[in-house]
Amino acid sequence: MLIDAPFVDGATLAALARNDLRAAHAGAQLVVSISLAALDDVFGCLDRSGAQVRSNRAGPSG
Repeated sequence: MLIDAPFVDGATLAALARNDLRAAHAGAQLVVSISLAALDDVFGCLDRSGAQVRSNRAGPSG
């Protein structure tokens, strides 16, 4: 599963945590593309599936 999250807010973090849990239960691989500024927040939500987190280097403003 590939998720592109160019900006991260509370709702996005909750959705990432749900998808992390779903991927872990299904044995699926999860790849998440985020802005560098959101890196610390996102890592806390992706602790079960072994997700790969990729920085898209640009923030929400590009």
